[in-house]
Amino acid sequence: MSVLIPLLLALSCVPNTGHPAPADATIDPTPDEYTLVPDFAGELGDARGYLVKVDAMVQDRNGTPLPDTEVEFTSEYAGMYLLPEAAIREVDPPDPEAEGAQCDLAAEGYDAEACAWYDLETELYFELSPSYEGDYLPNYVVSKTDRFGNARMWVYVDAFPSSGEGSYSSVFVSAKITNSYAVITFSPESGA
Repeated sequence: MSVLIPLLLALSCVPNTGHPAPADATIDPTPDEYTLVPDFAGELGDARGYLVKVDAMVQDRNGTPLPDTEVEFTSEYAGMYLLPEAAIREVDPPDPEAEGAQCDLAAEGYDAEACAWYDLETELYFELSPSYEGDYLPNYVVSKTDRFGNARMWVYVDAFPSSGEGSYSSVFVSAKITNSYAVITFSPESGA
């Protein structure tokens, strides 16, 4: 009996991390394309952009949602940040006196207390939750599906890449489960 108690205590401390999807599972981001007004597209790192919530449904071959399944999201573009759903919190506008803070999102010394991002769509300020700020990787997130088979995350599009002459290129996020991939496209509105 005494050996069983430490074993049960050790097992209760193992984090619930989800599991890989079966080989025949599919992933379906809804929608799989977002169109944003590119009026902010000129400057990377200016903390002005669009915050978009992305959902991806994971199902088996019969269309049954798969709960507690890991989905990997990646981006190859430096102007787009991938964040878990719990990483964002709304804040008051930043203090104009807070000069000298490290506000480069990709920098190791990013100062979440002094820096806030601005969402052009909602006109709200937000920042990384302090519980998340140490685990931040700007181009990679592993999300776990909820009981309905949905994996959620935030994408912060800071800027689109310039194609020259005032035109901008689309950027992409890849979603992956065991043997299935999906691409989520973020495009600048044409004619802007």
